Amino acid sequence: MYNGTNPTALNSRQWLCDALMTLMKKQTYGTITVLDICHAADLSRQTFYNFFSSKEDILHFIIQTQVNKQVDQLPDSIDMKDAVNAFASVLNDSRELFNLMIANHLDHIITEEIRNCISMFADHFSVQSKNATRPYGEAFLCGALSETMLCWFKSDHPLSTSALCSLLTQILQGNYYQFNS
Repeated sequence: MYNGTNPTALNSRQWLCDALMTLMKKQTYGTITVLDICHAADLSRQTFYNFFSSKEDILHFIIQTQVNKQVDQLPDSIDMKDAVNAFASVLNDSRELFNLMIANHLDHIITEEIRNCISMFADHFSVQSKNATRPYGEAFLCGALSETMLCWFKSDHPLSTSALCSLLTQILQGNYYQFNS
């Protein structure tokens, strides 16, 4: 994937992202081809393949861009509430994209990106070193956050973003469920 700073290249990459989003509003994801994206962006297939290997890569890129934007704004030391708020900001900033992806049954891409995000957060912010149990913790969080996010987006009456953040913080800090002795 392109990591340079050439303004023309960066614009072309953004045009491809915008083109896919525009097409997804008009037709189902499965019917969209790389050629359709190129035509909508007024760019060549070669330009497309300079940036992405598939149309799925565009979706991954858009989500990663939103995640990176939030992470760049975080201080070096964060708590659970900061992490949850960053997650909620990504959900809000990408609401239209996530709704389109869910409508097109692309939940697996969202789950993959949540898994990548959790791993990146763990690498950057966690005091837990990489040990044999870390993959289990990441899998648990990925499943919980993915299903919670999908439930939130699919709900006819979703919680407010602040209520969702409060709920997630409460659950993740072990203060939600209370068991009888």
